[in-house]
Amino acid sequence: MSAMESPKPIRILHVEDSLFDRELVRHALEHGEEKFALTTTNNRTQFEAALKAGNFDCVLSDFNILGFTGLEVFEAVRAVQATLPVVILTGTGSEELAVEALKRGVADYILKSPQHIQRLPTTLRHVVDQTRLAVTLAKQQEEIALAAKVFDASGEGIVITDAAQI
Repeated sequence: MSAMESPKPIRILHVEDSLFDRELVRHALEHGEEKFALTTTNNRTQFEAALKAGNFDCVLSDFNILGFTGLEVFEAVRAVQATLPVVILTGTGSEELAVEALKRGVADYILKSPQHIQRLPTTLRHVVDQTRLAVTLAKQQEEIALAAKVFDASGEGIVITDAAQI
């Protein structure tokens, strides 16, 4: 990326049925240094359509949405894109729900408090970066495993050199 280019915004699919909470999140994401492209949905139908049509870096979901839960959002995301991180942002929750969500693979579980909302941009950047690193590492491990199979299956000698043939 050249010095003239600005970084691409982080694309967030936000699932929230409360207008107040949608505005709270929008405000938090607009007033930080990080750039976000926020797509907001407020029901299951809108969420499923956006998920299938969009190309997102992260899903941010309320835990209690009209007619479904944040864990159902997580399961729907996994069915479409296994590596897309999901962060649950909730005003009503318990430690048991947080533990259950994290055990299932939710990237983070955040309470809707002023201090947590204030850190939301940093949290989302961290979750997206960690997911990208994990995907890159998994691809590299697959490539290494494939190379190992080639070496193991080869009946010939193999020599590896650099450009100077050293």
